[in-house]
Amino acid sequence: MSKQSKGTDKSTSAKPSVSRDVKLALLSAALSATLRLVIPVMGLFLLGLVVDALIGQTATWAVVGAVVGFLIAAFLIFRQIKKIQENEAAKALSKDEPSIPEKTTKKTSTKKSPEEKAD
Repeated sequence: MSKQSKGTDKSTSAKPSVSRDVKLALLSAALSATLRLVIPVMGLFLLGLVVDALIGQTATWAVVGAVVGFLIAAFLIFRQIKKIQENEAAKALSKDEPSIPEKTTKKTSTKKSPEEKAD
């Protein structure tokens, strides 16, 4: 039996490199989803606390605000995911379709001018 070398084969262990643009796109999507979740929930929760303080209730409107904020956030994130899926589908379709080069020359008329007819 032959012994295998203990070194790693770079061709099989090479990790695919992720471009900077992809990293920024992922970071942007994550930040956007986070803001879509935090702003409605916390904003409506804090608004509920203010309403509770003004009318003298405990945490009734704060809880209502948090629940409504969560529902709004879920809708916003669902819409964001749907938009991303549509963009990916459009990219996939554009890659599958062969590109048809456009004709840059104008089609010339087949009618001859009176001078050409005389020749």
